[in-house]
Amino acid sequence: MRLKKSSTTEVSATRRGFGSATWLLPALLLWSQPGSAKDSILKSDPEYNKGPKVYGYVQVQVVNLPLDTNGDGESNEGRARVQRARLSVEGRINKWISYELDIDPRPPEIDGFMRDAYFNLELSDNHRLRIGQQKTIFGYENSRSSSKLYMVNRTELADNMARGVNLRDQGVSLLGRGSIGGGTRMNYAIQVVNGAGMNTQRDNNKAKNVWGRFGLRNAKGASRKWQWGVSTGIGDQFEPYEPFEYIAATDSTDEITGAFIKFKRFGTDFRVEKSRFDLNGEFAIGPEKELGEEETIYAYYMTAIGKTSRPFGPLLRYEAFFDEFTRWTVGAYSGEPTDAFRVLLNYEFRWEEGDADEDVADDRLYLWTQVRF
Repeated sequence: MRLKKSSTTEVSATRRGFGSATWLLPALLLWSQPGSAKDSILKSDPEYNKGPKVYGYVQVQVVNLPLDTNGDGESNEGRARVQRARLSVEGRINKWISYELDIDPRPPEIDGFMRDAYFNLELSDNHRLRIGQQKTIFGYENSRSSSKLYMVNRTELADNMARGVNLRDQGVSLLGRGSIGGGTRMNYAIQVVNGAGMNTQRDNNKAKNVWGRFGLRNAKGASRKWQWGVSTGIGDQFEPYEPFEYIAATDSTDEITGAFIKFKRFGTDFRVEKSRFDLNGEFAIGPEKELGEEETIYAYYMTAIGKTSRPFGPLLRYEAFFDEFTRWTVGAYSGEPTDAFRVLLNYEFRWEEGDADEDVADDRLYLWTQVRF
């Protein structure tokens, strides 16, 4: 199993049908019933009759200061860069139809320019159908905007197991929420997407990918906030190979191509927030089959965020991906997730599988700043 690198390269292939999984959508539509007005999706946005809202954020960071922490005589390249420059537009046509469009004018590749691009059909007070390009629905971390995270880098679980080719794909999602009594709320989502990643015009895999999550949380206003969820996913994706990778995988020097990876995903996540700390974590596991060989991979992480009487505090996270990668991240933050200006300091202790002399990778230091508008 290789750590994936997000790719939006288009590969010509025949478009396929949605497959047998789509019976779940009409079944859930028939099951859906209007929820209480108190938890209404429509009533949570009373300004639906006004014009579009424009907002966004800019993230600038200094990354990889020249550090040779493993003693091999080489160090990472230090650089400063604009990590993200996001511009978003959202609004409503009427009380039944809303939309959102996000662009990033500084992506490393032109096919990453458009991010979210979808519209919502409000089926009832608590159920909506989302159509277009959107985030993959799996777990806790990937559902949150990078602008609201406390770590500069997402976990390897999020990058390698909670998505397909990349974080976004094109398809349809059914989203719902409601009360199940005792001050507990539920939410669910089921999603059918192409599986080829964002901004692709043709499918390059054999079937559609299906993702879903079911979650529970306590009602607003409780002294202790908590949430818990389970997620699942099934599908395949086309993984293009570089020449040396293809030869190593197939013992062939024929035309350079790639392989289809079939996967299943099962995961669980939680979050507990109190006045002095915020604790969240995830675990995911699932089999993958590539070139006739199958292996079961797994990943997990735990994040602890210290809270003080001021809008700053300490950070700590540990994560592992299969038997290939582990990382400790320590640091501090200034500014809450919704503040107009934030600063993060992250120091990463990394271990990556390789030759004996390469297992300990150089540490990385990040100074990250964000302005929200």
